[in-house]
Amino acid sequence: MLISTKNIITDREQQDYQNKILSLVINKQWKTLKKTAISFNSNDQPLSYFKDNIWDFSAYRVGTELTKINFTYLECEFTKNLEFELKSIVLAYIYHSRHSLRINSIIGKLNTLKRLARALENNNVYTFNGLNVDALK
Repeated sequence: MLISTKNIITDREQQDYQNKILSLVINKQWKTLKKTAISFNSNDQPLSYFKDNIWDFSAYRVGTELTKINFTYLECEFTKNLEFELKSIVLAYIYHSRHSLRINSIIGKLNTLKRLARALENNNVYTFNGLNVDALK
């Protein structure tokens, strides 16, 4: 459960929050989504917001697991569209995956996507939408 680390929340509250985030992503309501909290500390105060380039999940640490998801690549930021798409994909991994994924697994998947996103930008493509082999040549 990623929404609360301190207080037990109901499955319904968890589902409502997930649905809110999903609706914002699907409807591309980026202004509202940018202000949406993604992770919380042990006092249920936001640690990270969608707009942040680094999402902090330290309150959810398991063992020696990494706890920060960094959306920059080689110290460079992506175009806003690709950044939002990468963050939306990560949100799907966190909140909508059928399997419980550890932060380390999500970071590994994101790193692959960041390399792909950089290749797209190098070819003047600024979205994953309609991605095909020709876009990467």
